[in-house]
Amino acid sequence: MFLLRNMGSPTKLVYLHLINRTHTERLQLISWNQQDTKAIPKPKEPDTYQPIALITCTEKVRERLVLNRLQWKIRPLHPHLYAYRKDIFTQKYITDVLKTINHYKAFVIFLDLEKALGLASSPAILFTLV
Repeated sequence: MFLLRNMGSPTKLVYLHLINRTHTERLQLISWNQQDTKAIPKPKEPDTYQPIALITCTEKVRERLVLNRLQWKIRPLHPHLYAYRKDIFTQKYITDVLKTINHYKAFVIFLDLEKALGLASSPAILFTLV
């Protein structure tokens, strides 16, 4: 990220042009999409590991640009959608749930659908976005 933040304006324009071209031509650069998966030991269970996938800085920037463009096109995300939002952490949605139930008895389910978008139908997603 340091390199990307500190590149000069001409280099940033070239980089933006490259990202825009991959976006408009629907290209996926294999070298940008490579990830390095690391096994991090869980704090309370040192014998078990949590896999963490590290992607390249260029791919992170590209993903952020695509998200920003998508949000500009479809307007801000619904306030009850907590994923993919800047500066929204677990404590925010837990606090919101606690405020909503307001001392009433409640049954709450948190779902983490692993690879949900990867398994979803691309044409259905695009149709919905259009």
